[in-house]
Amino acid sequence: MIEYARLNGNLPVIIDDRRARRVAERLGLKVHGTIGIVAAATSAENFTKAFRDNVLSLRTAGLYTMVRDHTAVNEKAIALAKKLGVTPAASQTSKSLESNGKAELAKLKALTASEFDTAYVANEVGYHEAVIDLLDKKLIPNAKIA
Repeated sequence: MIEYARLNGNLPVIIDDRRARRVAERLGLKVHGTIGIVAAATSAENFTKAFRDNVLSLRTAGLYTMVRDHTAVNEKAIALAKKLGVTPAASQTSKSLESNGKAELAKLKALTASEFDTAYVANEVGYHEAVIDLLDKKLIPNAKIA
């Protein structure tokens, strides 16, 4: 798809895969995500219902797994903490992540439908990269088992 768009006058492309989006953007292509297309095609007053209906249909089809996957990871972390006799406690890091998450959510809610897709993806990529960096550089190296 990327090559076709490039060879045919830099046509816009619809891509949801993060790596493919980055490649297309580096080549100077205009990239849209599925949610952005849905938002652009739907009037503002109908966007919420259309968005909800589309997300529900994706979930029914087995394609919407973010909530399920995050819930499963959280449940495994809680089970591991119990097994190890660790009592989770709020830290400056966890408080900062929670505070930043609330601030970002407020920003996202203020965006227009057409701005939301790009901002949401950028936030998710940045947040997950920050969490991985935190795990790799701080939490795992400093973990101690009694």
